[in-house]
Amino acid sequence: RIDPHRIGQLLAVSSSYSIDQTPVSLGRSVELLARDPLPGHGSLVWSRARGLVALMALDRTAIGAPWPPAPHPAASVHRPVNPSPPKFERAVLTLAMGPRIYWKMAVNLARSIHLWHPGMSLPVFIATDCNEKPPADLPNVSVVKLRPGELGGGFRPKLHLDRLAPGRQTLFIDADCLVYSSLTPIFEQFAGQPVGVLASRISHGEWFGDVGRYCHELGVPALPKFNGGLYYLEPSLAGPVYTEARALGERYDELGLVRLRGSPNEELVMAGALARHNLW
Repeated sequence: RIDPHRIGQLLAVSSSYSIDQTPVSLGRSVELLARDPLPGHGSLVWSRARGLVALMALDRTAIGAPWPPAPHPAASVHRPVNPSPPKFERAVLTLAMGPRIYWKMAVNLARSIHLWHPGMSLPVFIATDCNEKPPADLPNVSVVKLRPGELGGGFRPKLHLDRLAPGRQTLFIDADCLVYSSLTPIFEQFAGQPVGVLASRISHGEWFGDVGRYCHELGVPALPKFNGGLYYLEPSLAGPVYTEARALGERYDELGLVRLRGSPNEELVMAGALARHNLW
């Protein structure tokens, strides 16, 4: 089991970041932290979600890498959902569905990963319905082509990560994130876990619906509460969890859950599936 307090913490700050007590812009902070990461922190992921900047920090030593990377021809793959067993030991997966802005975000995420994992040391897969190719300076990026609506709309594509996962150890990161240092500690911490999230435990109150009622419906004492911007999964083990999550997603309204921007929130059904499988 994964103790979220051992792995790290989620910090929220406003639209500027302070280095040595000097406020700097977001773009400048990304540049500075990429070159000189915060002491004592390992994997740092920057996410601009709901107007905030989130820094996910692990208590490990960061590993640097030269920037910019040398240009290389980019890779592209066309692969159906339900692929053959993953060929990569470790990989990062992200989604870029709908408006082109998500593709641009995914490319920036891939660049930040390439900074800390140069060459093909950590491949990145962008699952997208956009007709785009990775820039030539990103040899670690491959494209998983999807048809518009193939995995559903809204947050539903996240309920199919087990069918898209390209690595035996796959780390899903939302496209609106930047990686500040090596991701190796995350893979090491979660190794052997079918599905992993950074979570606290909640058994009552409100979280897109009445948590107590939802727990009662599922027959579980509590739920893991987390931000769905990061999922770890091992597809050889994760299938039952995602199968359960997809089934719960079909009952979203029946279970009394509140929609997010008009769509079912995948965090709630993933939380239910994780609780039923005793994964915290």
